[in-house]
Amino acid sequence: MLAMYDEKEILREYIEYEKYHAAKEAAEEAAKKAAQEATKKATKEAKENAIKMIKAGKLSIEDIPEFFTSLTQEDIKEIEKELMQTV
Repeated sequence: MLAMYDEKEILREYIEYEKYHAAKEAAEEAAKKAAQEATKKATKEAKENAIKMIKAGKLSIEDIPEFFTSLTQEDIKEIEKELMQTV
């Protein structure tokens, strides 16, 4: 009888261990996804601001890397492409 109790306790502890690690993994994944979304949003806002400033004559395309350091060369090319379409 004592052996059965031990097996049940071991199984119960194992299940708790698995639940804990599954919840921890899900939380880490959610945090990672939230960070990626925040980065996307910030990049989008930086692009929009750069475009507004260029259209207002306050900034040139060449100055974008200096004032919008979070934007990559690829982002800047997208801005150029968008500005060419609106002209």
